[in-house]
Amino acid sequence: MKPSASSLRLLLVGHLLLLALPRAALAEAHACTLLQPADVTPLFARPVVGKANGGACAWSVEGSPRKLIIARMKGTGASAEMAYAGARKNVGMDPTAKVTDEQGIGDKAFSVQTSYGVSLIASKGGRLLNMMFMANAPGTEKDVAAMRQVARKAVAAL
Repeated sequence: MKPSASSLRLLLVGHLLLLALPRAALAEAHACTLLQPADVTPLFARPVVGKANGGACAWSVEGSPRKLIIARMKGTGASAEMAYAGARKNVGMDPTAKVTDEQGIGDKAFSVQTSYGVSLIASKGGRLLNMMFMANAPGTEKDVAAMRQVARKAVAAL
């Protein structure tokens, strides 16, 4: 199933907001250091490999179109709050997306089921973590549950 135009717009706007953070904010340890392969397995049900992709980490299984992309960014004060709030507001504008405010993941977090999979954005101590599970299919409750499990580990490592 192809992602809808509104889902792609939502994804682009959310990522642009996060990328608008100051360049120095991206200087922290790489996103691939947040998780071990076994931590990501719940999303794939088999061993995965993480590869650096710019400032992000792309986890995948050879031969599968499914991919988990994690971007770790550090914002300060208002810039981090604005990026989080802007991303949260924009996902709420897509009537096809199922948005859930998450409990127990960082200081605050929300997940989004879309036509392409699941996204989860979390904030902890002024740091933002953006996780996208691109399943090439509509996101399911099972995907969200697995993403929560992975996100808790990644956020704990921030």
